[in-house]
Amino acid sequence: MERARVKLLVDGFTETFGDSDFYWIASHPKWRRGMAPEDVEYVAGGLEFLKTLDGMSDIRVLRGRGLNTFTSGFKVRRAIKPGGRVLAIGTSALPYGRLVRPKTLIWCVNGIPEERDYNLSGFKSRILTAASWQMARFGRTPDLCVTVSNRMSDHISEKAHMKTRFVAVPTSADVPVAKDEPVGQERKYLIYAGSGAAWQNLPGLNVLWQNIWKLDSTVQFLVVSKDDRAKVLGQGIPDDNITFTSAQNGAEVREYLQTGLAGFAIREPHIVNRASYPTKIGEYLAAGVPVVTSDIDWDPGDLLRDTKAGLLISGDPTTPDAASAVLELINAVKANPDEYSRASREMGDNVSIAVWKRVLRESYRSIADEIEGQQAVSSPQ
Repeated sequence: MERARVKLLVDGFTETFGDSDFYWIASHPKWRRGMAPEDVEYVAGGLEFLKTLDGMSDIRVLRGRGLNTFTSGFKVRRAIKPGGRVLAIGTSALPYGRLVRPKTLIWCVNGIPEERDYNLSGFKSRILTAASWQMARFGRTPDLCVTVSNRMSDHISEKAHMKTRFVAVPTSADVPVAKDEPVGQERKYLIYAGSGAAWQNLPGLNVLWQNIWKLDSTVQFLVVSKDDRAKVLGQGIPDDNITFTSAQNGAEVREYLQTGLAGFAIREPHIVNRASYPTKIGEYLAAGVPVVTSDIDWDPGDLLRDTKAGLLISGDPTTPDAASAVLELINAVKANPDEYSRASREMGDNVSIAVWKRVLRESYRSIADEIEGQQAVSSPQ
């Protein structure tokens, strides 16, 4: 469960329409004859998180794997009266939203089916991806589709043959943005914050870091992650030059980021990455940290291009030229830390949670008023 994403989408919904019921179709746990201990822990942790959301009248967990998919669908249809407003969160949530026969159907897509390319064989991935897009085409078209980027909106429109209203809302950094805040502590680290998932391209980032260290053996790296896969970033770098740590909450993440000279988000030019908008980019910027990222025709590139808030690396990030460009940025930040910090925070203001939650509320309200107004006019008096 992408907790930051769910919270952003749900908070916007309940702030717009009031208290709501939440149905979690839990497809991740392997529900067959029973649940393994780790699955029980997963569900319990998800429930504890959901209970922290504002405006929840009722929370129910339903099984969403195998044949349970059908039985849970019938349960949702019986439990929810038709004619209301439904927020379907996740690619596989759309069929459930359609079953309820709502007045207003809002579909929130957090990731595209092509993410399977990173975990499955080519043939199996293609089959399942095609099936996902076919499912999206079949049935009622959502009245509004909320995505994380404009590139994702374009991709869904093309693949799902979907002609509807789209709004791109990145997963925002839930941290305050203070444009005029001076640098309160020494900035000395090149930072990576995040998971070790395949699309993060940590092997490529590791090579980039090694090349930077070869140019400047005094450079210090900081990895903020609970994921053991992020340990790959330490390969070829002396222990004295790299620190691994983790954070328990957003406040701790911000404290670590405020020690950064630059934050990194290196991605390959795959459609999954071009359609994404990593939360870490907003987190780096909100903390006053310039972003080093890939120039792969994606929304973050539009935000950072020609600013002092970041560096876009074109082509292969593992080349010596890329390392030299990063080191040039680092030296500039060291020479003018307040200037670069201020520029980063100004860009961070564009992707703050306050900005995007307002966009969500306006989009939710606008589409509901439009759809329900049309239905009221067409209904016999």
